[in-house]
Amino acid sequence: MKFNCHDLLNQFYEDEVRIGDGIEELKKFRNLNVERLKVGIKTLQENQVSGIGPAIENFDQGSMAMKTLNESQHGEDQDLDHAIVFNSDDLKDGGALQTRNRVESALREGCAGIAFNRPPEARTNAVTVWYEDGYHIDFAVYKRVVDGSGCSSYFHAGPTWTPRDPRAITNWFSDANESYNKQLDQDSKDQFRRVVRLIKFWSRSRIGWDSIGGLVLSVLVDEVYQPNSQRDDVVFKNVISNLLLRLDLSLDVLNPTDKSLSLTPNEAHKHSVEVLKGRLAACKDQLDDLAERSTEQEVRKVWRKIFANDWWIPEERDRVASAQRKVSVTYELEGRRYQYDPLSTAYIPSGAKINFQLDQPLNPGESVKWIVKNDGDEATLAGDIRERPGKLNPTYDGCVENAKYKGEHEMKCVIFSSNQTLAAISIPVRVRHSPVLLKYWNQFSGGKRRRRRPF
Repeated sequence: MKFNCHDLLNQFYEDEVRIGDGIEELKKFRNLNVERLKVGIKTLQENQVSGIGPAIENFDQGSMAMKTLNESQHGEDQDLDHAIVFNSDDLKDGGALQTRNRVESALREGCAGIAFNRPPEARTNAVTVWYEDGYHIDFAVYKRVVDGSGCSSYFHAGPTWTPRDPRAITNWFSDANESYNKQLDQDSKDQFRRVVRLIKFWSRSRIGWDSIGGLVLSVLVDEVYQPNSQRDDVVFKNVISNLLLRLDLSLDVLNPTDKSLSLTPNEAHKHSVEVLKGRLAACKDQLDDLAERSTEQEVRKVWRKIFANDWWIPEERDRVASAQRKVSVTYELEGRRYQYDPLSTAYIPSGAKINFQLDQPLNPGESVKWIVKNDGDEATLAGDIRERPGKLNPTYDGCVENAKYKGEHEMKCVIFSSNQTLAAISIPVRVRHSPVLLKYWNQFSGGKRRRRRPF
């Protein structure tokens, strides 16, 4: 690349990608719920209705354990994975389903009096605690079996008890990172982890993108990553290009700790990887364009397209802010009306009615056109992504639409007179599902990032 973007990319990583100090709040939240589980088990034991003994081990899994947890971009749930291990001898009638149900009962007992989106729930592979504050914790349940020679084996409570080492994936990732560190300068260490986090961040950069699993992305990056002590930007570009070549060979991704197991075992998984391949191709085109740019201003514009993040061009946000003050946006849901700020990170819940209104009346001889442009996986699947006229309100100076598809859509407001365009205003319209969470997010956060708090 003509312009060295290493420092810019690393500053973006520090400012936008890394979760930073927020990780300590998430750890407090995790610890609090582990303690609640302990209290719940003890209470049920005292009432002789438990069927399980105290947990003998608990530890992080997933992105928390691998240190690849990113900052939330769009107010989506932070997913924390935590392993809870029981001694097999402490499980009465210990089927996998019965054990998950008993952990659910213990969590409900320990969390009595706490307000949830919904109560703790035993799902197929974990027991989940949901919170309105934008995150949830999945308790993966294991049992430890000790044989006559003192050797321990672990089994995961999924649909059935399945042999699984609960630390295997974390150890694989840590070992890979350390192995790559030996090929890097001291100042460049943990580059593999940084690139994984950047790829994960990019994969969730659009609201309408249904994200592929973080483990699948981590495994794919490991397969194609090549260290470079000087340039993270070059490594990122090479990883994108190499991933395309890798996925041309196969859409299957294997478990790195057991090659007999696929992480993409069915057609739905394969389709997700196929979609990822298309997005990688578009990203590669943008990175090829980046390679020809020679000034900071030019490269910032390209990185803005890649990550869809205004961090790269803050002055563009100011320019858009000036134009968008000419249109106010509100939405109605369940009989209540809410303000929507297109310049914040707030969202409109699917199912809401959206009202767009010019702040100032039209002058004599002026007319307005409203143009809808949907985006995202759901609109694409429905064949509803082409531009179409918006639905005028009764006074003809506003537009009324329904929030139907998850995604980051666009409403264009074009003001013209005698076929001459006077103003063209582009309004981002971010739509998500889960109305309960979104009402909370929009009403109390104003769409801004908040420090998380355990409660």
